[in-house]
Amino acid sequence: MDNLMADAIERCTSDSSSSNMEVRQNEEDSKGGKKQRDVKYCSGLQQTDLKPCGPIGKHQLTVFKTPNSKEPPTGPLEAFADVLSQLAPIFNLELEKFHIFWQHDDDELMGFNRTNAIYLNLAHFEKKHYAKLLGSDHGKAEVYIAWYFIIAHEIAHNIAFFHDEDHELLLTWIAQNRLTHLMNLLSAE
Repeated sequence: MDNLMADAIERCTSDSSSSNMEVRQNEEDSKGGKKQRDVKYCSGLQQTDLKPCGPIGKHQLTVFKTPNSKEPPTGPLEAFADVLSQLAPIFNLELEKFHIFWQHDDDELMGFNRTNAIYLNLAHFEKKHYAKLLGSDHGKAEVYIAWYFIIAHEIAHNIAFFHDEDHELLLTWIAQNRLTHLMNLLSAE
């Protein structure tokens, strides 16, 4: 499992172009496992057309948005980028391996994995987590924990496409092996 985890993390890629919208062939042909669930919701098969907004904020990340979206809100974007900048090292990743996108009309969509590039929805962060960052330490911890597991989930999709036993096992292994790092981050906050 250690090798699978290392491989899943190593496969994370930067997708600085908006033209990389093809799904992997094995995703289209795979039959899935016994416990397959709505895999299209957090995968590259999700129809989410994205356009780059350019480098934004102090982290100078390329942020993406859906064609009918207005510009992403600055305050939540900066806060989200700060959270991700602290979570990236837990997974031994550079911040550029995470892609923030703004899809205001689907704030339930947390993120997806498209050809090993992890996309995380600012609209979900804004609705569910932004206010918690401004509140108590407990609220802040909830935000970091939630995004820790969302990221681990998407990393696991680099190896296990479907929401099946393989994905569940790899997600659990990644989360268990990086948990001490998350605890250290939370205790420092």
